Amino acid sequence: MISFGPIRNLKKVQDYIKSVPHGAKKEAVEAVTEYIIGDESHGLSHDDPYKQTTRKAVYGQTFESDAQRRYVMAAIKDGTIKIGKRNPDPTKAGQAYTAKYTNNGYNATIQNKQEGAYWTRIWGGWKNWRSYDKVIRDNIKGAMKHATARVNALLKAKAKKK
Repeated sequence: MISFGPIRNLKKVQDYIKSVPHGAKKEAVEAVTEYIIGDESHGLSHDDPYKQTTRKAVYGQTFESDAQRRYVMAAIKDGTIKIGKRNPDPTKAGQAYTAKYTNNGYNATIQNKQEGAYWTRIWGGWKNWRSYDKVIRDNIKGAMKHATARVNALLKAKAKKK
């Protein structure tokens, strides 16, 4: 289970979902969940562009010891470490987000069981990758618009049937 600090505007999402008529709440929960998971252009499935960061900028020193420096240089020489490539490559992990719906679709949990998925977002902060809470904060406005549109379409379709 992933835990992180409080997410701004989460209360707005919860209040919005509470204000939706009971039959349409499922639609709103599904829409918000789908939008937060996203695709290649937004959401959790969107990988941030690679931005090279020096070891000195992150840790304040280049290497812990001369032995570590020799190991890294040998790994670069034999190709184990590739400069400019993410290792491990989070692409597979980033595309593996799924939603688990409970309570007949009225609750949702976003999950990613791919190996390394947790670390690509948690440890990636110093490599300029957005953390889970930052991705959700950046996408919450779009998720709300998406949910509103889906609920309005559902209510309009129900009104036509009457």
